[in-house]
Amino acid sequence: MSKLLGSDEGLSVEISRRGLEVTLSLCGALDAPGAERLGQAFDSLQLFGETPLLLDLSQLTFIASAGLRAVLRIYGRCLKHRHELQIAPAPPNVQRVFALTKAADVLPFCGEANTGAVLAVA
Repeated sequence: MSKLLGSDEGLSVEISRRGLEVTLSLCGALDAPGAERLGQAFDSLQLFGETPLLLDLSQLTFIASAGLRAVLRIYGRCLKHRHELQIAPAPPNVQRVFALTKAADVLPFCGEANTGAVLAVA
């Protein structure tokens, strides 16, 4: 079962279920309006117990601070309610934001979370 939310603007959110596992797939720019859409999608999930949730960021093209906060908020809520969260990493140019903010150190990325090299500027 799959449901697409908000494909007309900067971010599309697709919700799919396979057995007990729920996947939130994001495509496009996770800016302030996209963060609000992501929050609404997460709120609509009706997760129970230790429901496995995959947050798929592999199709993100951009992430703003509001988007980063939304991902961290989902992580916090999953911890609080004992949902098993895994995050599929974003493309390297977007994943770098998680590295620069140290969010990559706490978020449960699965597979290769290519955070990109952080170069020193002299």
